[in-house]
Order: sequence, then C-alpha cells, then structure tokens
Amino acid sequence: MRWTNLAAWVAGSLMFLLAGCDAEKDAVIAQYKAGEAAIAAKNAVEYRSTLSTKSIQHFQEILRLAREGPAKEVRDLPAAHMEHVLALRNRVKPDKLRAMTVDEYIAWMIDQEFLLVDEEIGLKPFGVTISGDRAMMQYGVDSARKERSTTFGRRRLITSAFSGGTKLEAIPGAYVYFDKINGHWYNDDTTLNEDYERSMKDEATEAKKPLPDYMAQLEKEAHGTLIPSIWSPPK
Repeated sequence: MRWTNLAAWVAGSLMFLLAGCDAEKDAVIAQYKAGEAAIAAKNAVEYRSTLSTKSIQHFQEILRLAREGPAKEVRDLPAAHMEHVLALRNRVKPDKLRAMTVDEYIAWMIDQEFLLVDEEIGLKPFGVTISGDRAMMQYGVDSARKERSTTFGRRRLITSAFSGGTKLEAIPGAYVYFDKINGHWYNDDTTLNEDYERSMKDEATEAKKPLPDYMAQLEKEAHGTLIPSIWSPPK
C-alpha cells in the first residue's frame, strides 16, 4: 500500500511539474507574441516593454557607439552590432541621432525593417526550452513558403538557408532568448547569432575585403548611398 501511495505521489508530482513547465513555455510564447504584435502595430513603447533590462541597455550602447564610437572601436564590433551603428550614422542626421531615445531607435528599426514581424517572412515558434531563468525559443519555418529578402541580417540568413519541403521544421541554431525577471519573461535581444557572424565573415573573405569594409559595402547597397565619414563620429 505504501508503494502504491508513493507511486501515485510521484506520478502526481510529475504531472504537476510538467503542467508548470508547460505554463512557463506558454508564458514565453505569449511574451514573444506580444513583441511581434507591437512590431506589427509599430508601437515602440509596447515593444520596449517586452525587452529585458540588459536589452534596453544594449540599445543604449548601440546609440552611444553610433554617436561617439571612434573608428577602431566600431570596426572591432561584431557584425550584427556594426551593422546597426553604420546604418544609424548613414541614415540618421547627426542632430537627430544625438537626441534619439531608445523608443525612437526602436521605431526607427521598425521603419527601416530591421525589426519585422517574423510570420510575414515565414518564421514561427517551433519549441521552447527552459533552464532556470533562461529560455530559448527555437524558430521553425515552413520552407515551402516563398522567401522574402530583408535588410535584417539574422532573418535574411534564416530565410535564405532553407528551401523545399512542406511542413514546419526547426531551424538549427535559430533562437530567440528570454530572461525571467521578477517572475516574468522578457526578450533578451543581446545574444549574438553565431551563424550570422560566421556568415558575414565568410562573405567578407570571399569578397576579399576586411569585415568592416564589407559591412560598409552592404550598408551602401541597402541604402543606396554611404557617407564618406562613416567611420567617424557624426559632427
């Protein structure tokens, strides 16, 4: 009888843990969807509310680098960060850049299509893995969907990497990260996409250019022009 009771207790405990885990995964997906809805509505304030504290600090640092970063510091940045710094310097007038807030930066990213609604380019949640206060939501793609070219490197890399097939499939290495803060999940927009970084380095090597020069070339191609002083802080 004791073993029967123990087995029932264990089974009940496992069901409770699994239900709790599912609830946590649902909370991650809900926060992800809230961010996507904010992008679709072009609501920068709502999108910021889905971000972790360190993500907002990261955006502040990108703005600082765009305003003040000397050439060497900017040229040494990871490709994903350099991409944004160059775009801000190239596309935003210096006085507006100096006054730009995080909310205005987010609105600018939406306007410039650095932030897109994932489902519009075929990306969907595939699954969530949680470890303590850290969660990873893996992207899936219905690879039969027509591809769309974007100016946002990470998504451009994902959408161009898969073709053929008719069902939702996991995309290896393509994740959105979340941190749990005070009981709530928030999007961590600071984790670098290693595939994108590697891809940009490989493309630069193939083009026989240093990575910074290649990133500047991509910005010129994306925007149509490139200011001569792109590596210097705007005056």
